[in-house]
Amino acid sequence: MTRIVKVALILAGIAAILAAILVTPRFAAEYIFSDHHITPRELQELGTYRLFALIAGCLFLALGIVGSVLKQPLTSLLKGRLGRLDAKLASRLMLLIVALVFLITLGRPSLFCSNQNTYFPHGLRLAGREYLKNDWYSQTRSLHITFSLLIAALDSLGVLVEAVGLLEIALSLVLLLSLWLLSVALYHELSHSAESMREIVREQHFAVVVLGVFVLNVNLGVRVGTKIFELMNLDTLANGWRSLWSLGGVAGQYVFGRYLQPSEFGILVLLALTAVAYRRWKLSAFLFGIGSLFHISYVPHCAVFVAIIASWLAVHDERTTALHVVAVFSVIVSPLVIYSATMMMGNHTAEAAKILANQRIPHHALPSRWWGKGDALKLTVMSLATLVLVFRTRGALRWVFSIGTLYTALSIWVVMQTGNERLGLLFPWRASGFLYPISLVILLSTTMFYSVRLLIQENADLWYALLIGTLAVLTVAGLAKSGELLLGMQRQSGSYEQSGEQFYSQVRSQTSTEDIILIPTKLSEFRLKAQRAIYVDWKSHPYLPSEFLGWWARIQFVEAFYESNERERQVMCRQAGTDYYVLEIEDVTAAEEVVLAAGGYALIRCLNGG
Repeated sequence: MTRIVKVALILAGIAAILAAILVTPRFAAEYIFSDHHITPRELQELGTYRLFALIAGCLFLALGIVGSVLKQPLTSLLKGRLGRLDAKLASRLMLLIVALVFLITLGRPSLFCSNQNTYFPHGLRLAGREYLKNDWYSQTRSLHITFSLLIAALDSLGVLVEAVGLLEIALSLVLLLSLWLLSVALYHELSHSAESMREIVREQHFAVVVLGVFVLNVNLGVRVGTKIFELMNLDTLANGWRSLWSLGGVAGQYVFGRYLQPSEFGILVLLALTAVAYRRWKLSAFLFGIGSLFHISYVPHCAVFVAIIASWLAVHDERTTALHVVAVFSVIVSPLVIYSATMMMGNHTAEAAKILANQRIPHHALPSRWWGKGDALKLTVMSLATLVLVFRTRGALRWVFSIGTLYTALSIWVVMQTGNERLGLLFPWRASGFLYPISLVILLSTTMFYSVRLLIQENADLWYALLIGTLAVLTVAGLAKSGELLLGMQRQSGSYEQSGEQFYSQVRSQTSTEDIILIPTKLSEFRLKAQRAIYVDWKSHPYLPSEFLGWWARIQFVEAFYESNERERQVMCRQAGTDYYVLEIEDVTAAEEVVLAAGGYALIRCLNGG
C-alpha cells in the first residue's frame, strides 16, 4: 500500500469519526432540512447515517494504521495469503460484492407503481382478472404486445409478483455486467496491452474499480453531491450534478428505471452495444432484436445501430457476416413491426398524432418543450465520450457510438426547427437512453486510467488499494441502506401512501368487480391498486388512432364532469355508464351519497347508475 493511500485512509477515517461524534442528528437535520418541517423519521435516518459514518471511519482508520505499521505492504500479504487462488476468480468475487451492494442500495417500489399502471392492464386482462373485463382501456389494442403477453403468462401461472422481482434483479445484473465488460474492453484499448494473464487480470480489477465508483455515485454520490451544492447555494451545480448521474438520456428517456416495464429491456440493447466491442456480431444483432421486441420505439434506433455495424463489416470485407447481422435482427423484429404498422393506419392518424404530441407527451416529443440545461449537459457528455472512442480506440463501436450521438443531436435540431410532430413521436433522441450510461463509463474509465498512469505509473499495489477502498465504501453504503430498510425509514410518502392504501382497500371491500368507477384523471394507480375498472385516466392511453381519440373524448368528458355541480354530476355519471365516482372530500355536497371516505377522497354512488 503506497504512502499516499495510507495517509488518505487515515485522514478519511479521522474526518468520518469526528463528523459522527461532533455533529448531532438534530443539528444536522436543522442545518440540512431547514427549508421544511423536520420529521421524526428524518432525525432517525440521520442518526442511522451517523452510526454508519462512525463504522466507516473506524474501518478506514484501521486500514490506514495497519498498512503503516506492517513492515511488509498489506497488499503483498494479501497476495501471499491468496496467492493460491485464481486471480480471475478473485476478480469475479469482487464483482459479485459490487453487484450485491448495488442491489441492496437500489431500493425498489412495490408492484403497480408509476408506468406499470399503463403497461400491466392489458396483460392482466388477458390473464382473466375479473375486475378488468369492464375496463375500457384494458380492452384496447396493446402496442407493447410482447410485454403484455409476458405479464399475462406470469399472472396466469400465479407468479407475477415473484417473477417481476426476479426479472428486475436479472436485468439489473445484466446492466452491471454490460458496464463491467465495457470497462474491461476500454482498458485493453487504452493500454494496448498484450493478451497475457497478468494484463487480463489487471483489466478486470480496473473494471471492478470503475464499476464500484459508478455504482457509488449513482446510488449515493448523487445525493451527497447534490446536497453539498445546495448547502453552498450553488443550485445550478446541484442540478447539473443530479443530471450528470441520472442514467436517463435527454427528454427524460431512460432505460433503467428501477422497476419492471417495457423500457427496462433496453438493458439488453446496452449489452448488445458492449458485444460490439468484443466483435460478437450475431449476438449483438440478437440482443438488439430482443430489446426492440419489448419496446416498439426501440426498433428505429436499433435498426440504425445494426445498419452501422453491417456497413462497417461490409467495408472490412465481411459481407457474409453483415448479411447475417441484418437477417438476425430483421427476423426478430419483423412481426412486431408489421403488428404496429397495422395500428398506425387509418383516417384519424394525423389528428391523433397532433393531440398526442402537443397535449399528452410534449415533454418527450417536442424539443421546444423539453430541452434544457440538463439535456445540454448529457449531450456534451455523450460528445466527449465519442471523442475518446474516436481518438483512443479501434473497431466498430466507435462508429456506432459516434454516428448514434450525431443522429441524436441532429434529430433534436431538425424537430426543434421544423416542429414535425410525426418525427417527434418517433423519439429519435431515445438513442441517448442507451448511449448516455455508456458515456459515463467511458469517461470514468478514461479519467481513472490516465490519472493512475500519470500519478502512480502503473503501480500494481494501487489497484489493490483502490479495490479495498472502493469495496469498503460500497459495503458501508450497503449496510447503511440495509439499516434504513430494516428500520422502515425509506424515503417514501409515508402517511399519504398509507392513507391511499386504506382508500383502495375500502373501495375493494365496498364495491363489486362488475362496477366501473369514474375517477379524477390524475389517480393513475387507482385501477390496479383498487382492482376496479375505471372510466379513464390521464396516464394510460391507447395507441390505435381511433381508440386514442376515444380516450381524448373521455378525458374531456371527465374534465367537464369535475367542473359541474352535484346534480349535473349525477346525470353525467349515468351517461358514462359508471356505478360510482370519486371526489376530493372538500368537494362533496350533502346531496351526494357517500359510500366511503378515506385518504382525502370520497366514493360517491351514482344513483340509478349503470
